[in-house]
Amino acid sequence: MVCGFDKRKLYPEEKFADFTAPEPFIPDSPGFYNEWISACKGGEAATCHFDYSGPMAETVLLGNVAYRAGGFDWDAESLQTVGNTVAQTLIQTAYRKGWEID
Repeated sequence: MVCGFDKRKLYPEEKFADFTAPEPFIPDSPGFYNEWISACKGGEAATCHFDYSGPMAETVLLGNVAYRAGGFDWDAESLQTVGNTVAQTLIQTAYRKGWEID
C-alpha cells in the first residue's frame, strides 16, 4: 500500500483491480494549522492530538530501531528493550559525565 493525504494505491495493482474503497466517514481537515489554532482556543481536539500521535510516533520509531538492531521485545512500562542490548543503545543515549539529563 502506498498512501498520501488524498491518494491511495494498492499493490500489486492487478490483485486489487476490483477493490472498492469504503465511503469516507472522517470529515476533511481544515488543515493542520487551523486545527491546532482551533484546539488552542478551546475548540475540538486536533485529529492528530498527542494521545493519538504520541503512541503512533513511538511505534514507528521502535520499528526503525527493531530494523536496525535485528528485533527485540519492548517493555513499554520501563522503556527498556528485552533481549537485545544493541537496541537499547539506540533507544537511550548514554551522556558524558556532567551532561546527564535528570
